Amino acid sequence: LAALSLIFLVFVGLQARYLFSGEAVILETAGLTYAEYARGGFFELVTAATLLLPVLLGTEWLLDKSNMRNVMRFRALSATLLVLIGLMMMSAVQRMQLYIDAYGLTQDRFYAMAFMIWIGVVLALFGATVLRGMRRHFAFGAVTTGFATLAVLNIMNPDAVIVGTNLARAEAGAELDLEYAARLHADAIPELIARAPASLTEDQCDVFRQAIDRWTPREAADWRTWNLSRAKARSAVLRAGPPRCRAS
Repeated sequence: LAALSLIFLVFVGLQARYLFSGEAVILETAGLTYAEYARGGFFELVTAATLLLPVLLGTEWLLDKSNMRNVMRFRALSATLLVLIGLMMMSAVQRMQLYIDAYGLTQDRFYAMAFMIWIGVVLALFGATVLRGMRRHFAFGAVTTGFATLAVLNIMNPDAVIVGTNLARAEAGAELDLEYAARLHADAIPELIARAPASLTEDQCDVFRQAIDRWTPREAADWRTWNLSRAKARSAVLRAGPPRCRAS
């Protein structure tokens, strides 16, 4: 564990500027894109967490609990490793947020951010259980937080959040990828119709009409295929008037 702590410390120390300088690194590094910078942070975090947690759990299982000196060493070294991987997580989240600020929110970016947050929760849970001698609570807590994360994501309505975020960026002057928004699931349609720009270019109008046409009910739906998201999308389409278009 001491060797692992040293490796992580050297890595974080040598890469500190790359990990935390944000947009400045992208501007100064030839060929580096926002996507590569963000994905690098995500996969570094996932790899480190995937390798580290089994090692710490295995070490704790092999530990002689009657030797308090070794137990205290284990806790100190484990806490050091958790702090270092926590710094990597902060870097990964910052880099993903930079990517979102530059190009908007997508499903991949949304779920990657949610997964990184869940990893952070699992690491904190490890510190609160295993490092305090309550190992038996860790597995149950990790699985429970995983299901809780899925429940929160469903309640949040990710597609609506994605559309809302990108429309807010468009209102602030950023470019809007309306074609991507129109391809999202039914949950995105009410938000898209409610907050779409008042005036659209001809190209945007074509995409908007296709989205409306996609969810316009053609015939009475079979009750076996009904769900709330589709019902809301079709209701929003029926209430929506024709889009206001302007010349490209």
